[in-house]
Amino acid sequence: GMQYGVERLLNQLQLAESENRHAWTAYRLAEAFKFKGDFTNALKLYQRATELAPFISDFRNKYASLLLQLGRAHQAEAEWKKVLQEQKGHKESLNNLAFLMLKDGRTKEAGAYLESCLAAYPDYLLAWQNQVTWAMQSEDSVALKTALENVLRLNPQQEQARNLYRKFFE
Repeated sequence: GMQYGVERLLNQLQLAESENRHAWTAYRLAEAFKFKGDFTNALKLYQRATELAPFISDFRNKYASLLLQLGRAHQAEAEWKKVLQEQKGHKESLNNLAFLMLKDGRTKEAGAYLESCLAAYPDYLLAWQNQVTWAMQSEDSVALKTALENVLRLNPQQEQARNLYRKFFE
């Protein structure tokens, strides 16, 4: 069935060439499998895409995101750190590492990644949302106020942020 099909595909998608055609094919198939909820095959194909085109950061970021979703946080962290070795300011990887570390209670490390991320991308809503979490974990009310103000600047509809702001700062 499908399993055999994917193994055959993986055998065909082995060529690392300048246009990265095979890498893109593997990536698009990974996205399709993920959409269908077939995470096992999606993971194999994301991994192949990163092997064939190791310098396309978005492939590795997606691979790492799925690893995290499947509870493989250590592997996800290693992949995101690889992205940052190649591309120091990769937006999603900085934010995703921060998210992973916040969940892990590694507040100090998370703060450093968020600081880099927000310095480079001051309009990145997801990073400001993680900064809200960071500020609450750190009991830093100045940072919390700033983070909430930025979340509301970027998304005025966000109820949760509005309620937090009212509770602490109005």
